[in-house]
Amino acid sequence: MFVCSVKFTVTAYSPAGSSSAMASDDRRTVVVSNLAPDMTTPDDVAVFFESPRYCPAGGDVTHVEMGAQDRSAVVTFKDKLGIEQH
Repeated sequence: MFVCSVKFTVTAYSPAGSSSAMASDDRRTVVVSNLAPDMTTPDDVAVFFESPRYCPAGGDVTHVEMGAQDRSAVVTFKDKLGIEQH
């Protein structure tokens, strides 16, 4: 399960053309919604998810794509995660 100290929503990311909610070969990318209002840049999100203090289930982040206006981000980690789908 993906656990962090701040409440937000993590859902599986489905690459375009994927038939499943999460491609079985890539459990590195998640969509995070309901981000805190002060998480406004990709660096803010990356620092949070790379911090064992705030997000023990996180890890090294390779890319963050911020949602245009909806306090969301697509976060890609260096390594596969033990993500539980909800």
